[in-house]
Amino acid sequence: RAATLYAGTSVATGHGRAVVTATGNATELGRVRQELERARAPEAPLTRRLGQVTNRVTLLAVGAAAAAAGVGVLRRQPGAAVLRSAVALGVATIPEGLPLVATAALIRSMQRLREQGMIVRRLAAAETLGGVTVICADKTGTLTRNEMRLEVLELAGGRVDLATARARGDAPLEDPFTLALMIGLLNSDVEVQRGGGAATVSGSSTERALVQAAWAAGLDGARLRLAFPRRLLRERDGAMRYVVSIHDTPAGGAVTLVKGAPEQVVALCDRGATGPLDDAARARLLARNADLAGAGLRVLALAFAPGGQPDPRGGLTFVGLAALRDPPRAGARAAIADAARAGVRTLMLTGDQRLTAEAIARAVGLAGETLGRDEALALAREPSGAAAARLRRVAVIARVTPSDKAEVVRALRRSGELVAMAGDGINDAPALKLADVGMAVGSSASDLAREVADVVLAREELSALVAAVGEGRVVQDNLRRAVRFLVATNLSETALMIGGLLVAGQAPLTPLQLLWINLLSDTLPALALALDRGRPGILDRPPAAPGAPILTSAARRVIVRDGLWLGLAGGAGFVLGGPRLAMPVLVGAQLGYTALCRAPDVGGDGEFARLLGAAAGLQLATLLIPPLRRVLGLGPVTGLEIAAYAGALAAPLWASRRRRLRPVVARGRAVNPSLERSRP
Repeated sequence: RAATLYAGTSVATGHGRAVVTATGNATELGRVRQELERARAPEAPLTRRLGQVTNRVTLLAVGAAAAAAGVGVLRRQPGAAVLRSAVALGVATIPEGLPLVATAALIRSMQRLREQGMIVRRLAAAETLGGVTVICADKTGTLTRNEMRLEVLELAGGRVDLATARARGDAPLEDPFTLALMIGLLNSDVEVQRGGGAATVSGSSTERALVQAAWAAGLDGARLRLAFPRRLLRERDGAMRYVVSIHDTPAGGAVTLVKGAPEQVVALCDRGATGPLDDAARARLLARNADLAGAGLRVLALAFAPGGQPDPRGGLTFVGLAALRDPPRAGARAAIADAARAGVRTLMLTGDQRLTAEAIARAVGLAGETLGRDEALALAREPSGAAAARLRRVAVIARVTPSDKAEVVRALRRSGELVAMAGDGINDAPALKLADVGMAVGSSASDLAREVADVVLAREELSALVAAVGEGRVVQDNLRRAVRFLVATNLSETALMIGGLLVAGQAPLTPLQLLWINLLSDTLPALALALDRGRPGILDRPPAAPGAPILTSAARRVIVRDGLWLGLAGGAGFVLGGPRLAMPVLVGAQLGYTALCRAPDVGGDGEFARLLGAAAGLQLATLLIPPLRRVLGLGPVTGLEIAAYAGALAAPLWASRRRRLRPVVARGRAVNPSLERSRP
């Protein structure tokens, strides 16, 4: 017996002789590798957004340093003092803690996802998940249980009662029922392992179901394979949607067995069990196929021909229609509804025919247009805006092959979507790499799929993907709040310094004090926001537009307002008590501002309180411990300093309990959800 071993195949047992027919890039694995090398993974949205923030803040830092130096020169301050103030202010304006805060938020998200059975292989993917607008999900195993079973077998004499019918193993070519089961059993690329008194079948869910149905009818697969050894197996491909196998017969001849898409197999048949097939008979068979497919069944046509025909162009004898059912997962409908409520569209990709795909889509609650493979690929290659608009209305693509998925992902990304792609096979690897978030699904995912995927899921369920999107949104929201805090507090320091130089001709803070404040505010309070728990109902709003920055123009205006208010608080301390009072008032106001940046409807969190309390304690230590006061250039401690610090800290904390934060949602030109501002 001869078979084709693709490069990378592992032989578990047995022996044989192999002839090398291709090497390197000429192998199937090499072809996939070449396609994978041509695919370019998209830049993570988080990298782009943080880069935008960094560039703007860097310009602000340079401008602040230049302004401080200019004011110092106008005030005829010594050159060394001007340089120290300018450098310290420039450094203080830059949120050095931003990379630390972003990394900590992503790592915490990875930990939470790991607890749910998801392994994040690329750090930024934890945030990218939150912006996903389309989930491309395979039907089998994700939306259905992957428990295929033969439900209907229709022969020339009508439907067969599978519960009572018995096969005739002694004359398989003479009995239509046995012949149909024989085609399903022998024309399958499965492996049967026996052990412990039981047999295990490995292979596709469809072929496993056909083999198990043959066993249930009393057909001995092992004896049948010995009696009809396989000479050739030709698998389906993108254009040919049926499988051809040629077998030797006990009489010394050969027989060709065919199973596959009814629309193609019926066209190759010129005879049936009762005589020749004409166009009307073929139309009736295809109509019956449509009825079965419309009921959500996967339908295969079964045919055979005497002799060996590796590439049949006709001359086949039609045997029957085999219809199999893979029940939808119990939680699939709810998961799709949850995704839709979150503004995430689910796109089902399946190799089933259109009618079967539409029936499954209805069963799981998918609403939208259904496209066939050729129509979808033509649309994917069309650069017009109309094609992109139509793609947004598509819910199902039928008869799609794994290699077609990369084309679909490219088209969706060109149309402005942020795509999560779920797959498990070697041929899925290019699509997984091209997607914004590639997800290798299930324990059976190939090594190559896991290698290129951003996230590896243990469960083959859509609910797991939706949960991952929710976790990504938690990261996005936390980072936006942390960025709001960092930029506003750093801006307050800049405003206080430049304001003091302009109005009083004196820097309210020394360079060392400025660096200490910046170090304190850029770490623990920002981490408290970045590691905060998610808001309830995180999936009850649409995602931010894929190209939206972390801080929109409206968000920046609010940050400027908050930064000026914080700077004004520090300025009030400077007016009332000079530099010794400016520092505790400014730090207290900044730490209290952390609570105002927090989500309005998140309950008590011990970790948030601990981090904020640690920051408040460190500042209190600098006020109370004499050696630390001397390092920062502060004189002996006074009760006024402690009272001013406590008051500045308590005021925003009290306000956070009295006010609700209004979310500013980013969608298109709308305001960014990154920012939440107070209102009564």
